[in-house]
Amino acid sequence: MLLLLLSSVLGVLASRSALVHLASAVSMGLLWIQSGWIGHNSGHYTVMSSSSLNRLAQIVSGNCLTGISFGWWKRNHNAHHIACNSVEFDPDMPVSPSFFSSLTSCYYVRTMSFDPLSRFLVSIQHWTFYPLMYLARLNLFAQSLSMLLSRRSPVPRRRQEILGIAMFWTWYPLLVSCLPTWRERAAFVLVSFSVTGVQHVQFCLSHVSSTAYVGPPRGNGWFEKQTEGTLNIACPPWMDWLHGGAPVPGRAPPFPEAADVPPEDRRSPGERALQEARAAVRDRRLPRGQQEDGQGPQERCAPGPRPEQPRAEEPCLGSCQRTVDLNRPS
Repeated sequence: MLLLLLSSVLGVLASRSALVHLASAVSMGLLWIQSGWIGHNSGHYTVMSSSSLNRLAQIVSGNCLTGISFGWWKRNHNAHHIACNSVEFDPDMPVSPSFFSSLTSCYYVRTMSFDPLSRFLVSIQHWTFYPLMYLARLNLFAQSLSMLLSRRSPVPRRRQEILGIAMFWTWYPLLVSCLPTWRERAAFVLVSFSVTGVQHVQFCLSHVSSTAYVGPPRGNGWFEKQTEGTLNIACPPWMDWLHGGAPVPGRAPPFPEAADVPPEDRRSPGERALQEARAAVRDRRLPRGQQEDGQGPQERCAPGPRPEQPRAEEPCLGSCQRTVDLNRPS
């Protein structure tokens, strides 16, 4: 990460070549991808020697380097894992344009109407999917600021979070301003944002391309929803670096011991933890899915009727709903 940051900064400051500046933008995008995975892993587990250092890694990799609030991400991501692929309770699912009806998000506490504009956007989503992924960071910036500046719900260490975001919005615009022309500045921002689109495409492949359902999750269906709602991505080993060493995300949430395995060992068929994960999935007869990298968006965004519709689930305990609905005003 430090090498990526230094190469990006030095490329901007020490060279007058437009090609070097574009290469620096690529380094910046790769830095953001790796920072995201460090934040992800430190959010799921303690990856440093102490909780204080772990928190420092979260703030530096998230707020300071990427401009995304770690507190927002953790709140969002915890709710996602509690209600994986519930179109009403999973905060990551309402962004999906695949459900041809109005949706009420219990996480965001608002209704997303399927109006004529939405119908038009859905009809051209097979053209707009990848361009939107290139600019998806803008939504993450907006969500982070919205939570930090809102008083509807408490934010742990709010001042710390805001200070980290302020640091990002100080150094990144300052770095971009060092470029000689407005054209190069715009190209630097667009390229750095576009590179991180690889990560956003993976997120959509892993979940939006999988089975979704309507309603809250049942208390005894958590394992099933994790495996059924998560798609393993079949890709060459050299892409593991971009995927955070996790091309098989379906194994990590239900089986944390598999996520602790070093990335270079996760593909080994003889590795004990992954064998245990596979055995657990098989013994419980849980659904699994796998696709080649790139098939998911084509399947979801192609025009025409969807092959399946979200299923209705039985109501669960009110405590589950209160746990999932982390953004409801107190």
